[in-house]
Amino acid sequence: MIHLLKLGFPDILDELGWPGALGSGKSAKNLTTDPLLAVMEPGEAYRLEELVDKTAILPARLLPRLMELELQGHVATVDGGRFIRWSPRR
Repeated sequence: MIHLLKLGFPDILDELGWPGALGSGKSAKNLTTDPLLAVMEPGEAYRLEELVDKTAILPARLLPRLMELELQGHVATVDGGRFIRWSPRR
């Protein structure tokens, strides 16, 4: 387990077999077609309700996807419980 300290966050997720790991998650190409990322402009903060309205995805399904994208480094939580997309559209 000590060898994990030398690895980056994505490597640790992959080692643990968690969703969002580079080896087990969606490829970068598939991220461009992700319905959630498709409606999020990079750098723009969104409330959960806004994302529900834009995607028609129920909050119970949207929150786990946001967490997965956050673990992958594509989305971050900011002040006020809002979500921001980090990666630019490709």
